[in-house]
Amino acid sequence: MNFVKSNNHLCVLGNHEKMMIEYVKEFEKTYPNLPSMVYYHRWIHNGGKQTLLSYEVIKVDKSDGKLVCLEDEEKFQKLLDDVLWLETLPLYLELKVLKNDKAIVVSHASIANIWHLKDEKEEVFEEYALWNRKEPKLDVPIFDIFGHTIQKEVDLTKHFINIDTGCCYTKEGYGKLSAYCVELN
Repeated sequence: MNFVKSNNHLCVLGNHEKMMIEYVKEFEKTYPNLPSMVYYHRWIHNGGKQTLLSYEVIKVDKSDGKLVCLEDEEKFQKLLDDVLWLETLPLYLELKVLKNDKAIVVSHASIANIWHLKDEKEEVFEEYALWNRKEPKLDVPIFDIFGHTIQKEVDLTKHFINIDTGCCYTKEGYGKLSAYCVELN
C-alpha cells in the first residue's frame, strides 16, 4: 500500500479492502480490544490476520493461538490512516482509451453487465464491483478489465479481460501474478 500511495498509482477498491475498512472501523471502537469475530470472521481468515500482523497491531498468543491486540498508538494510527485512504478509492477507473470501440474500464470484479446502473443504484453497483463473478455478456457497452475470479490463465476476449491468475494460490496450481498493458495511443 505504501508503494501505491507514495507513487500516486491509480487503483480501485476491492472486496478485501472493503472488508478491511469495515473491520478496522469496528476495531477503532473497541481498541485496545479486538472486535467480536462473529461478523468479521471472513476477513480475518482471508488475509486480515496477516494484514493486522504486518501493521504490528496484533500478535498470536502462543499458548492458545488467539489474536491479541498490541497497544501501540502510533502503529494503530498508521492502520487508521491507511483505512482512510482506502475509503477514497473508486469502484472503477474509466480510461480515456478504447478497446474494440468500447471504453476501457478497470474494476475489481466484473461490472460490464450493470454499467448502466453506475449512477443510479449505487448499492447494487458497489455489490457487483466488489463481489460479482459473472462474465460480461457479449453486448456490454464497455471493455472491462477486472479480476476477483481466479483463472488458470488470463482470460482475454473481445469485450473483457480477467487478469486474476491466483497469485496467492500456489498450492492450488495457480500462483501467477498477471497484468494487462493498456496501450495509450
